Order: sequence, then C-alpha cells, then structure tokens
Amino acid sequence: MMLAATTKEFTLSVPAAPERLRTVRLATRRLDATTAVITVAGEIDAANTDALTNYLTAAATPGSRLVLDTTSLDFFAIEGVSTLQGIGDRFSAGGVRWVLVPGAAVARVLRVCDPEGSLPTATTVETALTDVADRARRPLVLVAR
Repeated sequence: MMLAATTKEFTLSVPAAPERLRTVRLATRRLDATTAVITVAGEIDAANTDALTNYLTAAATPGSRLVLDTTSLDFFAIEGVSTLQGIGDRFSAGGVRWVLVPGAAVARVLRVCDPEGSLPTATTVETALTDVADRARRPLVLVAR
C-alpha cells in the first residue's frame, strides 16, 4: 500500500529522575483520511505513558485505522503494557481499528506481561496495514448461546 503521506512529529522530554531524562518521540504519518502509522521512538516509562495515551487518543477518530510502530523504542517499561491495554479498550469502544508492531523492547515485556497475546500485533508495518484494512472489511458476527 503505497500512498502519499503527511507527517506530524512531536517530541516530549519528561524528567524521570533529576539525573536521567527519558525522551519519547512520536510521529504520525497519514496514509489517507482514515489510516495512519504512528511511530514511537525513544523510551516509554511511567513518567510519559500519559503523554503516549493523549497522543494516541488525539490521533484516533471513529472508524480510523492506526498502526502503532514501536520498533524504534529503546526502552519499554511494564507500565507501558497497561497503557496499551487501556488504549486498546478506548479504541475498541470508539470503533478504531489498530495493530501494534512491537520492537525488541516491547516484545520482551509483552512475553512476560501479556503471554495470552491480548493486544493485536503484527510483525511488520506492512502486515499491520493489511490487518487493519482486513478488519475494516470483516462483518461482525453475533453468536448467541
């Protein structure tokens, strides 16, 4: 899927401790009116998970398709898992289809904190884009017991 893209970048520096500065860089690449790839780079910890939530929530509109690319994260704290789960709940309630592309730092934490694989993931951005497009086409099926 090759489309013209626009990019919006945002950098947030949050002091995690006086001697350490954790930085997260967030960039949105819009592929069309409803599809975006959001790249997260740097570090995610308890000091900046709210900023991540706010950024992703602002990028999501009902019916949108988002790919969250975390392959450029150097550090991902366990607080990030509950943040992603909360974002997933918000997205689901708001009709937003999304897929996470975990990098090494995120995959390591997910193996421990999300062994059931409850978050929607893909191995590459290209696969994730196909996944969110396919989810848009699949009809809902009601199952009664």
